[in-house]
Amino acid sequence: MRVLLLNNNIPGHGAWFRAVHAAHFFHRRGHDVTLVSTGRNLYRARFGHRNGIKLWRTPSWSPFLSLEYGWSVPGLLWRLGIAVSRRWDLVWAFSHKPVDQFPARLARQIHGATWLTDWCDLWSGRQGISRLHWRRDGNPLIEAIRSFVFMGDDRLERTAAMDCDGLTVISDDLKNRADALGRDKRSALLRNGCDLKTIRPLDRTECRQILGIPPEQPVAGYVSNYQPDEDFLLDALASARDRMPEARFLLRCPYFREGIDALESRGLEEAVQWFDRVSQRQLQVIMGACNLLLVPMEDNAFNRSRMPHKISDYMATGRAQLACAVGDVPELLRQHGVGETCEPDARVFGGNIAKLLSSPEKCDEYGVNGRRAAESDFQWNSLIVSVLTHLEIDF
Repeated sequence: MRVLLLNNNIPGHGAWFRAVHAAHFFHRRGHDVTLVSTGRNLYRARFGHRNGIKLWRTPSWSPFLSLEYGWSVPGLLWRLGIAVSRRWDLVWAFSHKPVDQFPARLARQIHGATWLTDWCDLWSGRQGISRLHWRRDGNPLIEAIRSFVFMGDDRLERTAAMDCDGLTVISDDLKNRADALGRDKRSALLRNGCDLKTIRPLDRTECRQILGIPPEQPVAGYVSNYQPDEDFLLDALASARDRMPEARFLLRCPYFREGIDALESRGLEEAVQWFDRVSQRQLQVIMGACNLLLVPMEDNAFNRSRMPHKISDYMATGRAQLACAVGDVPELLRQHGVGETCEPDARVFGGNIAKLLSSPEKCDEYGVNGRRAAESDFQWNSLIVSVLTHLEIDF
């Protein structure tokens, strides 16, 4: 079987993790697999192989939008060419974006391919990604064009969910939204699995020696490539610091919108150790040095629709989690005993950070449960088998 997987993200970001694990799943079963994602080159495409999988990185240039918004004109043209270049049996689009949806439609029309869509983020509406976290630049013409594009994107999100042959969703919220659209075809819940091969529990003392952190200091961590709840996180850390002055916070994330002022204004400059781009090994050391890992989420439609990928990484690394009680997150953490949740209020979240850091034995227990859940209920192979079986897709 020839399988084409389409994703609008650059490697290592967002739904790319879902796409790459699906690619490995099909390759292990002897299928001919091609994975297409977005490259950092504006106009040039790159092609290669890795572990038996064909890899395309298509151009990212897009007027007025960032490279991962999936509206790249040259990227779309390259992908349409890939869609018609050979006969595909299955096309799995890991977004509704033009660079994913239009080639999938074309492959179905020309080759009769089965088209699956993966819906793992809410983009449309006033509290979708497009509008909730877009930073305006003050140019009325550009803002008008962006508003027009966002309207089109809203429609594409609906049509992808409605028209595809099979739909995978990451949350109950998105499943309910698909049902509300009147979708009469099959859909299946596909949670994020855990990367058990790459991420493993490390000895906390050894990790702290590498980072220069005292063995008994209470440490909480946060990992993200994209942080829509930055102010919430920093306010919560300030609240935790007020209750536990000796606490340290390790953050691997993009730098803050207000720079060092974001930390100094909250009295966090001495408490926070920030990391920019790090290797996979360094990332594991950062997480391994922590007693507790954080999932801050404000209560809005976007957060209710998603399941942050960091939750799976936290489980795989064997560390306790504290998350806001938003969407499906509290039920997942409660069911598997991997951490605790609290209401999505920064002061309350900060108080719970301090409370859990004061109970290292409880944190260790949650961490052990997390790794156990990762190895049993969150293996990518089992999760994908389950959804493909439900969708009646041959594999």
